[in-house]
Amino acid sequence: MTIYCKLHEAFVGPIGRGVFASIPLSKGDFVLEYRGKLLTPDNPPVIETYSETEATYLFDFQWKGKSWCLDASLEDQSLGRLLNDEHKTPNCKMWPVEVDGMPHLCLFAIRDIVEGKKSATVMVI
Repeated sequence: MTIYCKLHEAFVGPIGRGVFASIPLSKGDFVLEYRGKLLTPDNPPVIETYSETEATYLFDFQWKGKSWCLDASLEDQSLGRLLNDEHKTPNCKMWPVEVDGMPHLCLFAIRDIVEGKKSATVMVI
């Protein structure tokens, strides 16, 4: 089990790994960064080169009027790639945050998250 300041990874039966809050999180708190290889509008992903599983880790988003993609298909020990896409009862939202002129995808709590509860995100920017 990997433990971070606010989150930890645990196995969830047949589903696989999940991300859980290690401490209570408040609405508006930064939760984590969804990390991976940033593919610019000039270097989009060639979807045919990804397996079905790898393609689930591609995150397309709009930033400054252009289409970008973050490729988190490679395991890097970060927790962002383990979050679930939740549309009915999300507790986080992804926002692009500019750092040194480049976008970074960051998750923020949209409601209070109780310790031990699974962290989920709705994939809307």
